[in-house]
Amino acid sequence: MIEEATPNHSIGLRFPPMRSLPCSESAGHMCGSSPAQGGCRDRFDSVGLSAGIEKIWKPGLQPERLHAIVGKRSGFQAAKTTDCLREEEGLTVRLLQPTYRDRTGTVRKAPKWYVEFRDHHERIHRLAGFTSRAATEELRRNLEKLVSYFEASGGQVDPTLQRWIDELPRTIRNNLVQFGLVDARRAGITQRLSHFVTQWASDLVARGTTERQSALVAQRVNRIIEGCGFEHIVDIRAPKVAGYLAQLREPSEESLPISQRTSNFYLGAINQFCRWLVKEGHAHANPIAQLEKLTVTDAFERRPLALEEQKHLIKATKNAPDRFGNTGLERAMLYRVALATGFRVSELASLERQSFDLTGDPPTVYLAASKSKNRKGVVQPLPLTLAEDLRIFLGAKASNANALSVPPNYDTAPMLRADLQDARNAWIARAESEQERESRERSDFLKDSTPEGHVDFHSLRHTFGTALAKAGVAPKLAMDLMRHSDINLTMRLYSHTALADRAEA
Repeated sequence: MIEEATPNHSIGLRFPPMRSLPCSESAGHMCGSSPAQGGCRDRFDSVGLSAGIEKIWKPGLQPERLHAIVGKRSGFQAAKTTDCLREEEGLTVRLLQPTYRDRTGTVRKAPKWYVEFRDHHERIHRLAGFTSRAATEELRRNLEKLVSYFEASGGQVDPTLQRWIDELPRTIRNNLVQFGLVDARRAGITQRLSHFVTQWASDLVARGTTERQSALVAQRVNRIIEGCGFEHIVDIRAPKVAGYLAQLREPSEESLPISQRTSNFYLGAINQFCRWLVKEGHAHANPIAQLEKLTVTDAFERRPLALEEQKHLIKATKNAPDRFGNTGLERAMLYRVALATGFRVSELASLERQSFDLTGDPPTVYLAASKSKNRKGVVQPLPLTLAEDLRIFLGAKASNANALSVPPNYDTAPMLRADLQDARNAWIARAESEQERESRERSDFLKDSTPEGHVDFHSLRHTFGTALAKAGVAPKLAMDLMRHSDINLTMRLYSHTALADRAEA
């Protein structure tokens, strides 16, 4: 490397001088002299331009501007030398490592290597690279390709370099944008990711996704973005996403671990978001396309409620105190409609008084296509006894009033489990002897968690499907009543029911 160095007074670093051929009349004179005055007083030899730079330098003048002036005035053409200076069709690029003096006056090398290059406007830039010379050498080679392709194509980026640009540190990408070599939009630094997530969520709603589902997937994507520290599109990295999801699956003091199935839901949400970015032209490729969903081995098994458990639950809940903003009677009616229709909690929340035809033969409830998960309207029959109780329950409600009351934030699982516990306590308390009481306490009856599975609100839908299977309803009809998109989902439920029946036998 060159021993002589040019001071950069603004940052305390001394950079090796830029090389040049001797000054000539055609090139002009840095010192300002003319041939008539005897020629240039500061001739620039092959060692460097230190003297000339010192003449031009003034406080506040940055190295890039300083060397641009030197290059313009001297008209230098670099030769290929051992310090990595290159000349290829007028493009000058070299690798260098500046020095500085520490507090003791000892000259030390800067930790980073730098690349100095001439851009498509003949401007000279000095770009901080990496602590590794090999990595900075790769940066130099790609900068040569970037500038050459930019000049030859009239301002386009070499497609083979797009992924390399995406993977550059943010400071280097920002510099390339400032130099005019990379479009800010293609560099993925024009907008924060939160802006694109909002746009994506709105697009989902416009294409038919419910607002609740759109908000749910957007929340999952935002959680990953915040957890990984992503700010712009180019920050998204598959290893970070995979690592963060693995972290969420581990228990911590702050929160419970998510299941493998939930982890897959998170991955599916951000994958969908990244595909949308590509479709809309905000990204050239999906940065997490290689990530695959987990094979679920910790599946949350739901168990259906037995008929006797349903009866005890409804009876106990009717007379129970208010819970989660609902009276016992409101909760009992919510459970009954869920058990009779198989509707999901969001679908139950969308029902209005006018959704029910309680005088028809048979009585029915209508779920609008816009509120159904599969985007298909459905008319579901109701048991006569439920229809009679609904007529009294709905009473004089306005036609567009909500028919059923769902707790805030859809906190239905803890609500149901609390009501199950009350029903179980009441059932145990009705034991007629101490021996019977001990037997009931050992029983799994009305427990929210048993070896067979757990109970949450969706278990009521599972119970509806199980009842269809036990009643011998044809799988195709059961598929329609359950509104499954795949007959295999229905058959899985039927297989589970048949297995349970054999176990009981």
